[in-house]
Amino acid sequence: MTEKQMIIFMTVANTGSFSDAAELLSISEPAVSKSIKALENEFGCEFFVRGKGKKILTFTDKGEIFLDIVKRWQYLIDDAKGLSDPGKETFRMTATSSISQVFLPGICRKLYTSHPSLNLSIDSHHTRSSTELVSNNHYDLAFCSFIIPNQKVIGKALFKEELVIICSGEMAKKYPDPRKMVPEKRMFISWDTDSFVWEHFESGAADGLTLTSNTVDGIEYYLTEMDMWTLVPVSYAEYIARIFGLSVIPMKEHLQYRTTYSLQAAHNSNPLIEEAIEIMRDEAKKYDGIELI
Repeated sequence: MTEKQMIIFMTVANTGSFSDAAELLSISEPAVSKSIKALENEFGCEFFVRGKGKKILTFTDKGEIFLDIVKRWQYLIDDAKGLSDPGKETFRMTATSSISQVFLPGICRKLYTSHPSLNLSIDSHHTRSSTELVSNNHYDLAFCSFIIPNQKVIGKALFKEELVIICSGEMAKKYPDPRKMVPEKRMFISWDTDSFVWEHFESGAADGLTLTSNTVDGIEYYLTEMDMWTLVPVSYAEYIARIFGLSVIPMKEHLQYRTTYSLQAAHNSNPLIEEAIEIMRDEAKKYDGIELI
C-alpha cells in the first residue's frame, strides 16, 4: 500500500466514480482502476459495489473499514505537515453524509471569510465513529443526528427538521398522497428511532421492507433507476432534488423529525467551535421545515 494508492482510494470514495477521480487527479481512468484493484488484491477483498461505467454505488463492509483507516492516515499526515507551519491553525470538522453535503460548504465559506489563514479539514463519518473520533481529539467539532453517551464528549441539540418524501417526478404524480405510496418501493434510511413510527404503522407494511441503508451515498440511483422513494430531512431533500431533478412531497400528517446535534470534546475550548455552531444555525434558518432548538 502506497501513499499514491491511498490518495486515489480517497478520491474515488469522495467523487463516487473512477472517471471523476481520474479527471480530478489528472491521471487516466485505467490507472485509477489498476490502483484500486491492486489495493483490493493486496487485502483480499473488494472495497466498492460498482455500477454501470464503474460508478460507485456504495462501500462494501470492508470498504467502510478501510475508509476509516485511510482517514486516520490523513490525520497523521495533516499533523506532520503542521510541524513545518506551526503558526497556522487547523480546525477539523466532520458530519454525517447528508449534513456534510448540505451544511459544511456554507460553514467553511464563512469561516474562511472570517479567518483567511485558517487551515480547515472536513470529513464525513457516521455518528458512532464521529463520537469516538471527537473524544480522541481527531476532530474539534462534529455534527450528527443522535447522541451516544460518552463522558469525554459534549453534545448539544441545534435544530430539528421535518422528514419528507423524495422520489422521481413520475412517482410523485402517480402518488401525490404520501399515505398511498407503494410500501414495496420504499428505501428505508434509519435517520432516527422515531422514523420507525411512520414507516411501520402509517404505511401499513411492517413486514414489507425491501431495501435498507444507513447512508445516503448513492441514493439517487435507487430513486431514479429503481423507481423507489424514501424519507429524508427537508434540507437534504432540497439539495438532492435540485441536483437530480427529483420531487419532494411533504408529509401531510404524523410528521417525523431528525434532530441535528453538535459534538465536541469536553476539554476543547477552541472559540471556533461556537463560531461554527452559530454559522450552522444561520444556515439552518434558510430552510422551511427546520426549527431551531
